[in-house]
Amino acid sequence: MTGYRDMKVDVDAIAEDIRRLAAIESPTSHPAGVNAVLDMIAGWFEGTGATLQRHKIRDGFGDLLKAHSASPGGERFSFSLSRAPKQGGTQVGET
Repeated sequence: MTGYRDMKVDVDAIAEDIRRLAAIESPTSHPAGVNAVLDMIAGWFEGTGATLQRHKIRDGFGDLLKAHSASPGGERFSFSLSRAPKQGGTQVGET
């Protein structure tokens, strides 16, 4: 059975993805930019069978992206991504 650990890594594709992410203006105070980053990352999951959820944190902030999946081999993953300033030592949206 082939799992993700058996897959070849395309270093050039990873470098290009990092370049594209870095090119998006996405300071914490710019929700549209933060959401553009999340849109790009969500696109990476298209066709993988992952379940994606977007949650609005609150006005003035970008969304929270959650991805959940299990491979045919039973390997599971969960992924959450957001960008919001800390308030009182706790990240907004953190539980």
